[in-house]
Amino acid sequence: MNRLFRYIQFIPFLLIGLYFISLAPLNAQDQKLYLGYNLWFNNPREILSLNNKEGKYLPAGLEVDQVRHGRNKIQFRAVKLDQKFLVIFFPKYHRGVRFNDFKDELLQPKNFQQLTAGLTQSEIDNILAGTISTGMSKRAVLIAYGPPPQHKTRNTAENTWYYWIKKSGRPIDVKFDASGLVTEAEAAEGTVAVIDKNKPVKTTLTSPAIDNAPPVIVVTDPPLNRGMKPKHNDKTYIIKGTAGDPSGVFEVLVNGNEANLKAGGDFWAEVLLAVGENNITITATDTKKNTARKSFVIVREADASMPITAQPAIQMPVSIEHGKYYALIIAVQDYADRSINDLDQPVQDATNLRNILISDYTFEPQDVILLTNPDRTTIMRNFEDLSRRVTTNDNLFIFYAGHGYWDEKFQQGYWLPSDATKSHRTQWISNSTVVDYIRGIQSNHTLLVTDACFSGGIFKTRNAFSDVPPAVNELYKLPSRKAMTSGTLKEVPDRSVFVEYLSKRLQDNSDKYLSSEQLFVSFRTAVINNSPIQQIPQFGEIRQCGDEGGDFIFVKRK
Repeated sequence: MNRLFRYIQFIPFLLIGLYFISLAPLNAQDQKLYLGYNLWFNNPREILSLNNKEGKYLPAGLEVDQVRHGRNKIQFRAVKLDQKFLVIFFPKYHRGVRFNDFKDELLQPKNFQQLTAGLTQSEIDNILAGTISTGMSKRAVLIAYGPPPQHKTRNTAENTWYYWIKKSGRPIDVKFDASGLVTEAEAAEGTVAVIDKNKPVKTTLTSPAIDNAPPVIVVTDPPLNRGMKPKHNDKTYIIKGTAGDPSGVFEVLVNGNEANLKAGGDFWAEVLLAVGENNITITATDTKKNTARKSFVIVREADASMPITAQPAIQMPVSIEHGKYYALIIAVQDYADRSINDLDQPVQDATNLRNILISDYTFEPQDVILLTNPDRTTIMRNFEDLSRRVTTNDNLFIFYAGHGYWDEKFQQGYWLPSDATKSHRTQWISNSTVVDYIRGIQSNHTLLVTDACFSGGIFKTRNAFSDVPPAVNELYKLPSRKAMTSGTLKEVPDRSVFVEYLSKRLQDNSDKYLSSEQLFVSFRTAVINNSPIQQIPQFGEIRQCGDEGGDFIFVKRK
C-alpha cells in the first residue's frame, strides 16, 4: 500500500510533464509569425478564444516566436515585450471551426503592413486604436476585433456579427450593409491599452454617434463677397479653403478633380479658367459619406494673361556629398491579355528618360535598371534587389509608365504589369504595395514618377509645394519621399505630354542642382496647356514613408 501511495503522488507531476511535451513547436522552420488580429486579455496565461473586449490587448501584426501548441492551447512569446502568453481554444464557442484553422488565423506570416494592405487610412487608424466605426469593411473589422465566435455568428457572410465584452455579459453587435461596410456598432465598455514598451497608447472602445451632418466648406481664396464675382487675369487660379467635420473629411473635389487636402481640413486646387465666367463647384465628403457643395463664379478678364512661372534656380554655391544615384524605370505597353489595350509610347519614353539620366546626370549605367514589358514577378524581384543594394546615403528614382486602374470600392490604385488580366487582380500591383517597398528601401531620397491612368491615387493626402525652396544643402540634408504623377484620379492619354515635357526640362536644364519640386513647377503649366484632356499633374510627399521635408536633387554632370 505504501509503495502504491508513493507512485500515486507522482501522477500530478507526470501529467504536467506530458502537457508540456504535448505543446509541439509551431514555427519549427523559423518562419516569422505575427498576430493576425488584436487580441484582448486580462490574464496573459489565460486568454480565452472568445477574445472578450476588456483589459489590455496585443496589437495585430505583433511579432511572436517560441510558438507551441497542443490540446486546444497555443503558447507564444511576444518578441517586443519578451513576455509569454497562453491562448485557450473553446470548441463550443467555435462550432465547425477546427483548432488548426483557429491557430492559423491567430498567428500568420503577415506583418502589420501586409495585413492592412489595401485598407483605408481611417480603417488602419481604427485597427490601431482597437475600435470599430461606421464605414469599415468586414476585413478591417476582423483585424480590429478578431473573428466573431461562431456559436452566435455562424459565418462571416452574415450581416450582423456578435462579440462579447465579458464572458458572462451580453453580446454586442456589429451590423453591415449589403456591400459589407459597417452601418452600426455598439460601444464596448472599458479602457484598453496597446501593449508597447516604447509607445504605450490608451484608448477607449467607443462607437461614434450617427453623423448625418455634411462638412462645412469655407472658401478663403478667392474672397467671396455677396453680389460680387471675383475677377482674375491668369489662365489658372489656386482655389483655397477649409472643409471641417467632426467625423473627419474624406475628400474635397474642385470641379470634379481631387484637391490637395491637409490634416486640419485646409485644401487647395488649381482650376483652368476660360475667358469670361467660370463656374466653380467645391464638393466635400466626410468619412460618414455626407456631402456638402459650394458654388461660385470667377470671371477671367480678357485684357491680360499671366502664366505661372517656374521658381527661380538656386544660384548660391553649394557642395553636396551624396551617395549613388539608382533608378528603376518600368515601361509596360504590350499585354498578354487581349482584353487590355496595348499602348504605343511607354517603352520609347522610358528609354529616352534612361538615356537622359545617364548622359546628363550622375546616374551610372550599371545603377539604372530599365524593365520593358516586365511581369509582376520581375518588378517585385527588382524592388527586392534594390532594398538590399540601396543604402541610407543613396538616392532612388522610380519611374512607371503603363496602364493604371483605380478601384473605387477598395479606394485603391493599381499598376498593371504585362501579365495582368482584366478579370482578376492577382497579378496587379497595388499602390499600397509600391508604398510598402518605398518605405522599406532605406534611401536618403526617393522620387516616384508615374505616368498612368489614375496615378494620382498614390497620394490620397498631398501637401502643396512651397512657394520658395530652401537652399539645396538643406533640401539634401533632410530625407524625402516625394512623388509626381501625370494626373489625378482620371484617365490620361497614350501619347504622354507629361513625359515629353519632363524629359525636355531635364535635358534643357543648365543648373548644377535641380530639385524635383523645381523640375515639376518648370513643366507643369506646359502639360496643362498642351494636354488634349486638360490633365493636371500632381506633386507631393508620400505619406508615412519617412519624408522629413527634404527633396530629391538631380545633379548635373560636369
